Amino acid sequence: MRRQIYVAIVFPLLLLTLMSTERVATVFLGHYPSSAFFWAASIELRSLFRITIGWLEMATEGRLVLQAALLVAFAIAICGIARTRHGMAFSFVVNHAAFLAVGAATMLANGASFASVDPMAPAPFNLIPFHGIHAGWLHGIVFAVGLMGCFSCHYAYLAKARGRERAVKARLTELSLGFAGRR
Repeated sequence: MRRQIYVAIVFPLLLLTLMSTERVATVFLGHYPSSAFFWAASIELRSLFRITIGWLEMATEGRLVLQAALLVAFAIAICGIARTRHGMAFSFVVNHAAFLAVGAATMLANGASFASVDPMAPAPFNLIPFHGIHAGWLHGIVFAVGLMGCFSCHYAYLAKARGRERAVKARLTELSLGFAGRR
């Protein structure tokens, strides 16, 4: 069961690693502004974490040391809580929240906008105007890893439920055989 929990937290840890990589690429971009590699890495990773990086910068007032410490603290917290008794439930919630965040970030990176409830809007109410998603290779890989993480969470939860069901069934069988022998 522990192996399944560790598989379930791979995706949130991957996102934290990619977010840290984006921060490092931004720092190096400041030192080497003519580097095409750092521009490409910064732009590609920034599209994945546009909203969360903005929150991180706002919370730390742009201090990179605090941002790195916060990302490391999140990684340690995820690993530490995953080892507790309720680690599977925590991994389930964190993994699915990270998956939804990546999906929303991918849509926002492609220019999708969410409809308003302005009564003066001439267009009909659409939840998300869909013009086609043109995600890059990084978005596809992260989305696939997130999907595998969600599947592993569901598999682990169902395996745990089946194990409990088998234990209850075995105990009931044992009790029924015990009562049959006493008659």
